[in-house]
Amino acid sequence: MPDISIVIISTNEGEELDPCLASVLASSADFELIVFDNASTDQTGDLLARKYRDSRISVVTNPTKLGFIENNNRGIAMARGRYVLLLNPDTILKPDTLAAMVSFMDAHADAAVATCRLLYPDGAHQTHVRRFPTLRSYFWRITHLDRLFPRLRSVERYLMNDLRHDRPVEVDWFITAFFFMRRQVIDRIGALDRTLLQPFYCEDLEWCYRARLSGYKNYYLPNVTITHVYRQSSSKRFGRLSIVHFCNIAIFFWKHRMALLTGKVAST
Repeated sequence: MPDISIVIISTNEGEELDPCLASVLASSADFELIVFDNASTDQTGDLLARKYRDSRISVVTNPTKLGFIENNNRGIAMARGRYVLLLNPDTILKPDTLAAMVSFMDAHADAAVATCRLLYPDGAHQTHVRRFPTLRSYFWRITHLDRLFPRLRSVERYLMNDLRHDRPVEVDWFITAFFFMRRQVIDRIGALDRTLLQPFYCEDLEWCYRARLSGYKNYYLPNVTITHVYRQSSSKRFGRLSIVHFCNIAIFFWKHRMALLTGKVAST
């Protein structure tokens, strides 16, 4: 049993996947790597076959494109590690990143999931940690009206603009670019929510909320850093993914309506 099972979903992201895999393989931690080639038509398949024939790597080739949530749940089902890391292919780790995460999680038995500090390629800090949304804060966010009124108190609170970066801190939730999950918690509360519409959106929010409902904590470790490209192409225009986003946040609010209305989970 390895310490960590790393699940990566790559859909025509061979250019980003190459440095990501190289950084993972340079890690000092004990891990297995499960890579999904999600019906890619670029160089992903050739890259994996030619350059990454490693006993620690299992490659799953999808003949047809599947959603991010579905692929990750398949990876979680395959994982044998004490921890499961959902990792975006457009990330680059440091040699001690994984070992530092294992050390923290081993020392904090109450932690369901943790993330680290994400940096853009130019070294700028990336805001990826959030408080649980209210209907008001998510209205401003999902309609992009927060860009017109960035100093709204509800938006600033939701985006955790007051977040400390000098020590590990308990937080509400964060995006799945680097999502370091405890296997025991997955076994207790389940994997990502299969009722959400594919391909993605709100799977990170919902899982973190479910973990908090079950009495666990979610952590942000600013002393551990990785690089994340994060183009956000899906959020720049209205389209099918925008509709999926609307639907999934509605599913989240409806599924957890009683806990949200009664304030069963206190925001950090």
